[in-house]
Amino acid sequence: MEAGLIAKAQRIEHYEISGYGTAVRYAKELGLREIAEKLQETLNEEYDANNTLDEIAENRINRKAFNNIN
Repeated sequence: MEAGLIAKAQRIEHYEISGYGTAVRYAKELGLREIAEKLQETLNEEYDANNTLDEIAENRINRKAFNNIN
């Protein structure tokens, strides 16, 4: 169950990364430097959140789920 929750959270993070990445590119193309910088900060936070979820899944949750199957 925990592995499923992590997977769902990562799916959400991936949508957010995609959205913010697009917004950063649009802001840069429109010459909105300050807005692009703020959006980039948020995008970086989304990448950090996704990386944290990766670490939790790889180091704990997936191992626990695998051990419960076997």
